[in-house]
Amino acid sequence: MWNRFPEGKPKRRDLREQDDDIAARARYANHINAETLISLHTNAAGPTARGALVMTKIDDPASVQLSNNILCYMKEQITAQGDYPDFVIRPELANGNNKAEVRDAEMPTALIEVGFHTNTEDAAALQDSEFQAAAMKGVEKGYRTFKKGETDCRPLTITNVPAVTGPPRRDIPYTVQFVGSPTYPLYLRSKVVTCPPNYLCSQNSTQYVSPGTAPGTLNAVARCTTAYPVSGSVIVLDRYLEDSDGVKSPMVRTSITCV
Repeated sequence: MWNRFPEGKPKRRDLREQDDDIAARARYANHINAETLISLHTNAAGPTARGALVMTKIDDPASVQLSNNILCYMKEQITAQGDYPDFVIRPELANGNNKAEVRDAEMPTALIEVGFHTNTEDAAALQDSEFQAAAMKGVEKGYRTFKKGETDCRPLTITNVPAVTGPPRRDIPYTVQFVGSPTYPLYLRSKVVTCPPNYLCSQNSTQYVSPGTAPGTLNAVARCTTAYPVSGSVIVLDRYLEDSDGVKSPMVRTSITCV
């Protein structure tokens, strides 16, 4: 497995150890019959080059799917962090057939360049534990969804949250529908946009410890928070989902009409 280049490659014999190390990576994965090979790296170039990218075997559908899932969820996780909403993540997969870890692997493979250590901003991110955790959660989530057979990129998004109508101080049931692969516990949060006079409107949050029996569906309740509503009074809310990784869905505006 080692010593593939006992004399070194021509014109770069002084890099024999490096070349043997790189060649051994895919060969070892093949030897142990690994299901996938995910290689983690930092990149190098001129001082202005920056961002994360994923390389793979472009002509292998399984490798492309694995890599696309990783790319999707690295973006979701990294940009959810307060300091990195605009971190550069290259949207297209790169052809990695010139990389031994990609070219020589006999299983689905992805080579991830997390950032450029030659760029000042990227280098600072690479040393930040918050960024490190988010990037690796994205890699893990990409692998996990690939194993589950997910073939589309599904950032956390509410697809339907209805406006409701009901009497005062009684539970008004409603159902939220969403797409995504959140990490539980998951929270349905609300922000008050407008509140009628003399109503007790407040921000609220409902926790869901685990997925329900209907995937992508959450059962919730709303309330008119006054004992004496003026019929037709409306509370306007923005609702969104937030998972335990801090990933937030876009806000969706809805309302409670009191009768």
